[in-house]
Amino acid sequence: NMTTPSPEVRVGLIGCGNIARAHVRAYTTLGPSVARVVATADVSPELAERRAQELGARQFAVDYREVLDNPEVEAVDVCLPHYLHAEVAIAAARAGKHVLIEKPMACSMAEGREMVSAAEHCRALLETQGPNPAQPERNPAQPERNPAQPERSRGPLDTARDRPLDTARDRP
Repeated sequence: NMTTPSPEVRVGLIGCGNIARAHVRAYTTLGPSVARVVATADVSPELAERRAQELGARQFAVDYREVLDNPEVEAVDVCLPHYLHAEVAIAAARAGKHVLIEKPMACSMAEGREMVSAAEHCRALLETQGPNPAQPERNPAQPERNPAQPERSRGPLDTARDRPLDTARDRP
């Protein structure tokens, strides 16, 4: 019995502190037709619950692995201190989740390579949070864009929606 996939990306928000507030605003602005937070995790149960309530998520937890175990979660948004990025991103990829992570991606090149390797092996997307699309920053090294050619920015949520994981294969 095949079901039609939902158009939105179902997200688990891991880390509900200061940086997560900006992400909460972004998810609220994007709306549920693009991305819907279905689970939150934070070491502070009160904070995890508050963010879950703000976003209408049904699950909140103090252990991020509970979010990774949730089959409804397709992607995770990692809003944690830098030293936790690699551990959580690798675990998320191995759990079959796409990963959006804040800058810096990792604390070392070795950690970054491990993250990329895990994502590639598990066929998960690993995206680092870039500039705010509402406030584009032009790189002076890039040529000016021709305004006659329409351009649509493709962010990690678009890419995740277009590339579902094959969770039956390539898992370590």
